Amino acid sequence: MTETILAARRTARPRDIVVKYGFIVVTVGLFVFFALAEPTFRESTTLFSALRHISVTAILGHGVTTTMVAGGMDLSVGSVAGLAVTVAAKTMAVYDQVGAIAIIAVLVVGALAGAVNALLGYNRPTVWGTALGAVLIGVISTGLTVQGLVLLLALVFSFTLSRRRPRVATS
Repeated sequence: MTETILAARRTARPRDIVVKYGFIVVTVGLFVFFALAEPTFRESTTLFSALRHISVTAILGHGVTTTMVAGGMDLSVGSVAGLAVTVAAKTMAVYDQVGAIAIIAVLVVGALAGAVNALLGYNRPTVWGTALGAVLIGVISTGLTVQGLVLLLALVFSFTLSRRRPRVATS
């Protein structure tokens, strides 16, 4: 009886194949269609431009996937990414530092945000039935706190870029 169940699971149904490989087939199909329909699509600059635009999303997606494979959930990724961009911009534009210093600052800020998420979620129940679980609530609160920090930094940052005095209306 066990062999019958295992044999039934081994045979792939068409629906399972579509669910598993459908996205890849559609992506390859679209790539081939646009490569045939538009000559400039086949140029290397188009490919590099597309890769440049999706690189940040791919890196964030990899981080979220890694967290989910480990059994966790991280909803503060977007907020921490926004904080990282703000810290990098402020480090280079306001504090007049080079890119390497900005990268180090971003890594430190990201590590601190990860440490806060880890401390909030450490040894807490992850049962989804009990008020979404303490880990999820901790991550949401971290995300909201980081968004507040981004707003504070961006507000100060936007004023420091403009060194001109505002015009005063004269009558």
